Amino acid sequence: MPVFRKGERWSSDGGTKIDWISVFQLLVTIIRSDVIFFLGAFRPLPWQPFLLFFSCFLRKRTFVASEGFKTKYFSRWITALFYYLSAHFTLLAIGGGCREDFNRIGFKGRCLKFSFYEEYPVLDHAVQDGKYSSPLVRILLVGRLIKRKNFELVLESLRDYHGKKSIRVDIAGDGELLGQLSSIADHVLKNENIRVYFHGHIEAEALNDLFVNATLFVCPSLYEGWGVVLNHALHYGLPILALSTVRSADGYLVNDGVNGKISTFNSFKDDLLKMIDSDLSAMSHNSFKLNEQWRLETAQQRFYKIVQCNKRFTSGVFSEAI
Repeated sequence: MPVFRKGERWSSDGGTKIDWISVFQLLVTIIRSDVIFFLGAFRPLPWQPFLLFFSCFLRKRTFVASEGFKTKYFSRWITALFYYLSAHFTLLAIGGGCREDFNRIGFKGRCLKFSFYEEYPVLDHAVQDGKYSSPLVRILLVGRLIKRKNFELVLESLRDYHGKKSIRVDIAGDGELLGQLSSIADHVLKNENIRVYFHGHIEAEALNDLFVNATLFVCPSLYEGWGVVLNHALHYGLPILALSTVRSADGYLVNDGVNGKISTFNSFKDDLLKMIDSDLSAMSHNSFKLNEQWRLETAQQRFYKIVQCNKRFTSGVFSEAI
């Protein structure tokens, strides 16, 4: 099972840099294995495509989990390779648009939905239910304070809130736009019912507390190949407001109008203000329900059934990506 992260360090045990010995060890592992699970299709070049070709050439049961990509042009040998290999491996699409991206390089094979996974603490659902009876709406933003995360859109939208709810905005993350966002927040604070808190980079326990106490999770990113913060929000049963440019939303972790809202840049302010003044308890329950289809234990059970009897699923992880 090749393991890598952004092509920086890569081997069968994740402990050594790329070299011929580690590649040879992976070749031996592939030969000895019945099922091969690749994390990514391209990087590091040329090793990952070579190992994928080797696995498919040996007719191993091969799965490739990958996000989409923004690269528009690939070499002819990459396109030819994936056109040939597409009949011999299953693509596990991490995010909407992934299948279309691979289609552009010749992929014509089977494609299933997949996700990122982390371990999360066990929740007390009774405590979660109680917070939605409070007049306080707690909006949570998580991510680096950079242009692509687009947090200023949330703060600018709140300038036009004139409802009766009290609003607390918690922003977890640090980055180059802290000063700019703080300046915008100062204007938002002119509404005495709105408070904005910048927490900076925080550890897992403190972040857990923010998720537990939040009542609405907002992801306004201009682009997210996946957006693992939505996995967190779903686990904590939060209603989710995300722009359509977040690929983990539509068709994956957000069912529009059920456990959240998938918005556009033009409609974002109206969608945010409407959610603030709405009863979000039903959406919270629906997030918990949807999470059952995406949690790690579900993925493990379903993958076992796929390998054993080619089981098919109609929703959630490992369902068909059309």
